[in-house]
Amino acid sequence: MNDSYSREDETILAALEALDDEPEAGLEAGRSAEGPQSPREPAPAGGTEADETLRRLYAETLGLLPYALEPVAPRPAVKEKVLAALPGTAPAGRPPAAESPSSRVVPIESGRKEAPAPAGTPPRHHAWLSYVAAVVALAALGLAGLLYLQLQKTQSALAEMRLERGQLTDRLNEQEASLHQLREMSELVSAVATKGVEVCPLRPVGDKPMVPNAFAVLYMPPGDEHWYLAASNLTPSGGGIYKVWLNTKDGPMPVGVIQSGNEASLMFPAKIATDHPMVSITITLESEEQAKAPMPEGPQVLYGDQKMQVL
Repeated sequence: MNDSYSREDETILAALEALDDEPEAGLEAGRSAEGPQSPREPAPAGGTEADETLRRLYAETLGLLPYALEPVAPRPAVKEKVLAALPGTAPAGRPPAAESPSSRVVPIESGRKEAPAPAGTPPRHHAWLSYVAAVVALAALGLAGLLYLQLQKTQSALAEMRLERGQLTDRLNEQEASLHQLREMSELVSAVATKGVEVCPLRPVGDKPMVPNAFAVLYMPPGDEHWYLAASNLTPSGGGIYKVWLNTKDGPMPVGVIQSGNEASLMFPAKIATDHPMVSITITLESEEQAKAPMPEGPQVLYGDQKMQVL
């Protein structure tokens, strides 16, 4: 410290000396003047200026003492007493005193803390997984429904395409049949116009013919590889088949099937007649089962056995 005193220090020292001497001197003077029976008057409430200065300096000095002293660890007994005086603590080895609900200190935490789940409640992650599974299941159901509707539309479109394909196939077959018939008619016309062609007419059989207005002609052009049969007014057979037989010395030989209708034609190889000389030609009405037989089994519709040369 500095050895020189400031004015404030001198004032403090003077006040301390006055406090040490004046109370005793004043007390003795009062006792001698008033005697032992006179009552003592109380000191003024505010005190003198020196008293006020002393109290202030005393308080300031007490506040500065902790900063002026070296820190010393407290003794264990003192530490225990200090900790016992603090709320919510207890000395080592002694359980803390029970606290009332009103005196319990609740720490302030940042954020809101959720109440504990009741017993039997599944953990939050299980509930989250259940929610995700439900969402996935709903999405799967929606996707399945969408795919089902798409499948229905696709099946409907395929059914329409099959129907159109069937109609186109029927038209194509009709056109091919028409082209084949035109080709046969063209060849038939060419055969009829061939010089030296022979013909064999076919007429209805019996007194009461099955198809009275039917008529057919077999054209046999010389040097041609095919013979041609042209028929007219062969009414529909009602499920039967008109089958053509070439009757030879070796027996009847099937040469094909002729369609019913106003105009129909059949072309077959001429080599059959070359290998087996023809005697006559017959058209019979056969059922579907009889049509596979090697010999005629149905009734005769048309028959011809006369050859003639036209040109």
